[in-house]
Amino acid sequence: MIFLSGNGLLFFTCMFLFVAVNKTHAVTCNSINVGETIVSNSVMYTKVNRSMLLSYVSDGNETALETACTSGVTDMSELFQVSFLDPDISLWDVSSVTKMDDMFNHASSFNQDISKWDTSSVNYMNGMFNHASSFNQDISNWDTSNVLNMDSMYYGATLFNQSLTNWCVVNVWGNGLFSEDSAMDAIIEFQPLWNGAGCNHTCYNEGLRNISDVVTYSCICSTPFTGLYCNSCVAGYTGVNCETDINECESNPCKNRGFCYNQQNSFSCECLTGYTGATCQNNFNECESNPCMNGATCSDGPSTYTCTCVAGYTGANCETDIDECESNPCMNGATCLDVAGSYTCTCVAGYTGVNCETDINECESNPCMNGASCSDGAGSYTCSCVTGFTGDHCNFLFLSNTAPFTCKNNSDGTIIKKENGREVTKISDTAFNNLISEGKYSTLSKTCMSGMNMTKVFKNKTIFQYDIFDFDMTDVNVTETFEDADFPDSNLYEMCLPMMSASQEIDLDQVAGKNIPTRSWVLKKAINRTCDCLNTNCANSGKCFDNYLGAAKTYKCICTNEFSGDNCTESISLPENLPKIIITFTGVKITNSDFLENDLKKLAAEKLNIHPSQIEVEIIFVTTARRRNADDSATVTYTITDSTQTNFNNLNNDDVFSGASMSVSNDSDDNSSSPNLGLIIGLSVGGALLLSAIFYFIRFKSTSTGINYLHA
Repeated sequence: MIFLSGNGLLFFTCMFLFVAVNKTHAVTCNSINVGETIVSNSVMYTKVNRSMLLSYVSDGNETALETACTSGVTDMSELFQVSFLDPDISLWDVSSVTKMDDMFNHASSFNQDISKWDTSSVNYMNGMFNHASSFNQDISNWDTSNVLNMDSMYYGATLFNQSLTNWCVVNVWGNGLFSEDSAMDAIIEFQPLWNGAGCNHTCYNEGLRNISDVVTYSCICSTPFTGLYCNSCVAGYTGVNCETDINECESNPCKNRGFCYNQQNSFSCECLTGYTGATCQNNFNECESNPCMNGATCSDGPSTYTCTCVAGYTGANCETDIDECESNPCMNGATCLDVAGSYTCTCVAGYTGVNCETDINECESNPCMNGASCSDGAGSYTCSCVTGFTGDHCNFLFLSNTAPFTCKNNSDGTIIKKENGREVTKISDTAFNNLISEGKYSTLSKTCMSGMNMTKVFKNKTIFQYDIFDFDMTDVNVTETFEDADFPDSNLYEMCLPMMSASQEIDLDQVAGKNIPTRSWVLKKAINRTCDCLNTNCANSGKCFDNYLGAAKTYKCICTNEFSGDNCTESISLPENLPKIIITFTGVKITNSDFLENDLKKLAAEKLNIHPSQIEVEIIFVTTARRRNADDSATVTYTITDSTQTNFNNLNNDDVFSGASMSVSNDSDDNSSSPNLGLIIGLSVGGALLLSAIFYFIRFKSTSTGINYLHA
């Protein structure tokens, strides 16, 4: 191999040839054989032929393609056809290539800058970038003067959007579908000059060919260029590239010391006060703008004017009224406002009159609430509250946690707050009923409702989910309030109702007898509860029960057997093998319902402080054959697991079990059916014993589908 040094001396080597090549031009290697190498800009290039190029493409060897020296290759047709490669081949020497047809046909990834290629020898470019979906490089400088065929050259090249208006294609005989379905297809101005038409007229400075002009082949120019071929400057610009704006202000066109602003091919003047016109040539009548105020007379002068004021005004423009406030006519801290020939006083709060001389009695609006007395002061008032009330308007009342919210005699707007932070506001009957009709129960829970008209308030059972019941309702008509009430089903036992009088409880019992006759005893237990469980979460699956008003604690959490504490937050360990406790009540006077088992379970949980999950209930109703549907009496059996409870008086003393007898055992294995009960009544007639009646029992037991009836 031959190495050419910078001073032209020759050195021989057996490896490769070093050639000084400009990176921006093609790498040439005409002096070496195929397979031999040269170095350009520290990169080793190998001289290749067409078959080697096809092999590199087939192998996907982009490095070999990028370091290939292609001097002498004449045919590059179909080279990258259906290829996914994107090698940088910008330095290929294509000066000998005559065929590039289908070279990048369906080459979906190729998008390299090949604008420096010498294409002066190419005859065939048909299909060259057909469906080359990524290619969009500017190759407008290619020499296409010898190209004969450009059929479908950019067909389907969806991204190609470059101007080829300077291509002069002199001898082409094929250009069908040249750019169809490409991005440039819709821009006719980007198309080449076919068959030499207008080849002597180049569009300069990025001008676009005006295809409608087939006489002069003029160009469409961008600012600041103009002329048939965009090689002239628009008016107002000069320079080789029209880069210099001509300064029209150099001739000092503005008169009377006006300031000149240079513009494109023009100028504008900013005149001094008193002059007008395009070049500030006219003296301006300053009085035309009516600068004199308050009826004054204006006299124009050179660049100025003079105002002659009417009586009572002063100042250059007669803008100043003689100040009548200088005598301080306004009293009691009022603000004086001077007006034309007069003044106005703006009084501070609590005073009125022309000069704010009269003290307003703020107590006339009755601002003090809840029976407080009002004392008028200078621009203010003071409320003296009755016992229990505080605040500037005596509108705050503080209660203990166990006291019911009662606000019957309080003023609307009174805020009542308990020790636990719960706060309500006394509202009017109208406001209360509006909240009911709009279903705004969460807002309702923050209001006090004592003594209000509450007709049919509880028609929507959703209201029972909100804390609206910790109120004194002793004056409310219970029959009207609970008319058509929609009581909750499974949660009826946990429901709480407001504080009521004894007569109201009787009325509520009648309502229950009408609406939920089988569960009236459950509804009674909701009266006079605190409702704190609506705002309390017992931890670890604990069950919350409201205590009754007046109790030391407003609620209690009944924990599972694994936890203890006021809110079931303390983990505990139980002794092993705790016995099952069986409590049996016989002769219970109770009416059957779909929720009876659930109600009795919650009753036992509350009375015995045992979590419902540790309680099972079995109910057996005894009925005569003639009155099978009449619920006369029942046997209620509780089975309690994992409990150390030994005192059952709270449960035994409940009204539900009044008149019933109770027995307790620790037999945890007693799962046998209850013995058949039979009552044989014998009547002696003539010394003979006659069987007169046999009484049957019906056993009710909770299952997944309801209550089963087992007949003896």
